[in-house]
Amino acid sequence: MLAVKRLHVHNNYSAATLVRWDIEDTSELLDDFTFNVYASLSSASEFTKINEEPITGFSYLYNHPFVSDSSVKLYFKVEVVNTTTQESVLCSAVGAAYLTPSDPIADTIIYQNEVLLKRVLGRPPVKLLIKRRAGTRCSVCWDEELMEVTKSNCINCYSTGYKDGYLPPEEIYISFTEPGFITRFDVADVKDVQQGVTQAWSSNYPLILPSDVIVDEFNRRFIVMQVQPTTKSGLIYLRQLLQLQLLPPTDIIYKLEM
Repeated sequence: MLAVKRLHVHNNYSAATLVRWDIEDTSELLDDFTFNVYASLSSASEFTKINEEPITGFSYLYNHPFVSDSSVKLYFKVEVVNTTTQESVLCSAVGAAYLTPSDPIADTIIYQNEVLLKRVLGRPPVKLLIKRRAGTRCSVCWDEELMEVTKSNCINCYSTGYKDGYLPPEEIYISFTEPGFITRFDVADVKDVQQGVTQAWSSNYPLILPSDVIVDEFNRRFIVMQVQPTTKSGLIYLRQLLQLQLLPPTDIIYKLEM
């Protein structure tokens, strides 16, 4: 049975909380499992399931009802469900955070950013490939004794060390930018991006992490080098500033079909 070893709880969203979890490495197939997220006002009291549909990934954005109260602390656990046997286990790992109330100003800025990305700039969506950071180890290139990848061009894990390498792609919108993007939002045309480091920005969600990969409409693949969120009051994420490295066509990631 899969086991959740750690929870990450992010209260950086207006009237919402992002829960992410890491699982123990396993020999079982992840396709056989889904997850549920449970919450409670106390780590010692009963936990209640808060998601409506089974979760196939490793995160859940909870739009909580405490929209005007910043004093509420919520505790979270994750349930693992084997969809073949219907066996389920509520894991012992707990994460907690004070909930962030609704912020109308932040909501307005986030909405304007999304309108800018999706309608004004007119760029087609890109694909976000979230790197697998736990799960089923690669049977081809992972060395259990050395605890490292031993093959640089493994098509089974795309050199991540985990089977399949990345979660299924998500469509998102980004804008490629120059350093002066705060006043000039889209001055660098996507077709003119040269091989090397470039900057971009996206909305505040989904959360993007270093080593994730972005695939544009020309099938060019960029690895995320750094992510820096811009915030309101140092807390609520408004958007994510990305530093991207254009990968050469010889990189194994180009073998991954969309």
